[in-house]
Amino acid sequence: MRVFLREPRQIRPDETTLLFLYAGIVGVLGGFGAIIFKYLTAIVQRLFLGSWENLLDAALQLPWYYRVLVPTAGGTLASFILYFLAKKTKSYGISDIMEAVSLRGGEIEVRSVLFRSLSSLMIIGSGGSVGREGPIVQIGAMLASQFGQLLRISRIKLSILVGCGVASGMAAAYNTPIAAAIFVLEIIMGNFAIDIFAPVVISSVAATLVSRGVMGNQPTYRIPPFSMVSHFELIFYVLLGILAGFAAYLFIQALFKGEEIFKKIKIPNYLKIPLGGFFVGILGLSFPHVWGNGYEVASRILNQQLPGHLVLILFFLKILATAITVGSGGSGGVFTPSLFVGAALGGTVGNAVNYFFPFLTVPSGAYALVGMGCLLAGITHAPIMAILIIFELTLDYGIILPLMLSCILSSYVASKIKPESIYTERLKQRGIQLSRGMEEMVLYSMRVQDILKTGVSLLPENLRFDEILKRFYASRTDYLYVGDQQGNLLGVINLHDIKEFLSEKDLETLVIAKDLITPVSVAYPTDRLADVLEKFWLQDLEELPVVRSKESSQFLGIVTRRDVLSTLDREALRRKVLLSRFVTRSEDKLLTDRLELPEGFRIDKIVVPPELIGRTIGETNLRTQYHLNVLAVISPGRNGKEQRYFPDPNRKLEEGDILVVLGREDDIRQLYTQD
Repeated sequence: MRVFLREPRQIRPDETTLLFLYAGIVGVLGGFGAIIFKYLTAIVQRLFLGSWENLLDAALQLPWYYRVLVPTAGGTLASFILYFLAKKTKSYGISDIMEAVSLRGGEIEVRSVLFRSLSSLMIIGSGGSVGREGPIVQIGAMLASQFGQLLRISRIKLSILVGCGVASGMAAAYNTPIAAAIFVLEIIMGNFAIDIFAPVVISSVAATLVSRGVMGNQPTYRIPPFSMVSHFELIFYVLLGILAGFAAYLFIQALFKGEEIFKKIKIPNYLKIPLGGFFVGILGLSFPHVWGNGYEVASRILNQQLPGHLVLILFFLKILATAITVGSGGSGGVFTPSLFVGAALGGTVGNAVNYFFPFLTVPSGAYALVGMGCLLAGITHAPIMAILIIFELTLDYGIILPLMLSCILSSYVASKIKPESIYTERLKQRGIQLSRGMEEMVLYSMRVQDILKTGVSLLPENLRFDEILKRFYASRTDYLYVGDQQGNLLGVINLHDIKEFLSEKDLETLVIAKDLITPVSVAYPTDRLADVLEKFWLQDLEELPVVRSKESSQFLGIVTRRDVLSTLDREALRRKVLLSRFVTRSEDKLLTDRLELPEGFRIDKIVVPPELIGRTIGETNLRTQYHLNVLAVISPGRNGKEQRYFPDPNRKLEEGDILVVLGREDDIRQLYTQD
């Protein structure tokens, strides 16, 4: 006979399963976001250039004056969107997403991303030297952030979902699921923990399936098969890796120098993007090859379809064009342009090697391919990602050994010249230094409001000394907080400060709470746990009062060192300890507290089955027969509102009652299956 059965039976997936499910949904959203942006880019290009052909061919067919007018017009529209429609939107490039993941709990604004993506469309479609991957990644991250906030998941999981969004956008943009996942783990998250790795991979795979289902499954760059002719070639690839390290430094410096130069130009900011478009148009008079993200030109370099002297010139001009576009304020990615620059560098080295050693080496396209990976590894300091993305972009494994060697060398040389990558350099300029372990991620992404204890009362400022002593005797705390009638914190009474006066009888009626308070450091609901933990260590405190804001001293509760450490223990170290949150009402206030349950225990609700209706709680023998403790009884109530009762053993159970029980997970699970 079935004794207890939840009506209807509910099977609750655990948090990890839910995160995997959310990651898959984010992958689908990011995949469709990338597809839509790609189609919109083609439409905008058609409007600007009058052609659906690839950007280079379309640009070559334009009259000379159009080559100047089109990028200028695109910059004008992009500037209008940013400065007149968007107004005060935040930037969400890769560096900003890294900051959002590590320091802001994964919160990303919809409005900022949408307007900046629209601005990027104008820049990219009119020939600006930036890539589509920037806005595509931003869209994926934004969709993930909004999805996670809609579900009200914790900040640490929201940060992971945003990483999933980045992976989904990049995977769909390039058809590179492996490299997209590694990009997030190596650059965005800086962490390969399995709790992050698994959902990121799921999201990347889901986005790739969506992209391939709509746009097909072809490598981004189609190249002839490459292979090494001689082991002697490794010398040339070593040289290429070293040169790429220096070229990566040059590329990064050019981008930031471009920003400095445009900041010094004494014109309104909204005129700078059109000015940048005008300069790119001037370059396009003779070399329209530098327009756009450079995909078509890189493909021609890989297939040895451009003369050697032009390839060398384009190496410098593409850096210049990208520095102008980004420096003037144009929105877009620099990932794809860096592949162009790397291809030009590798192609130049390959041409030189073929000229001097024609019988010892392969065609220059092989060096261009390795150069793409080298430069990418140098600017990102992420050689693993660079190696994998080149393989996935071309599906060519024949040149993998020199690719691995050169990418490692380039990353090493670039990091020795300048320790910061293209992404962390921007954060460094803002005074942000990211620590990327799981522990740091928890401390920097979670806030005081996530672990705030509200079940703490303020003492009135006129409370007598003898009453204060009673409060200390009745509790285990060393701190009592004093406030005014409006609920504002005035200060704290520390037990250690008054213990020498505990035996003074004369003070019982002469001294009041206001006389004993001392100033105390406070925390705010939006403070990061890392900042609070630093206050604990510096001032040797066990708890801090929490007030509403710097402008308002309204007392909200306390945050304890124990709660911070237990949160770190639970989230980062994945201890199997269940932390239950209890909410009670006292004097029209909601009071919260947390209790760590033993491993393997949980609190659950069970609908009273028909067999037990009319019997008392004592007669059910829940504790002796099923090893469960009844914590409360929830009754529907006659007025339609739930009523909660203390579990009196003599109270008879009624139809519709729900028992709140505490017990082992196995014992509770047996109630759903026992006949």
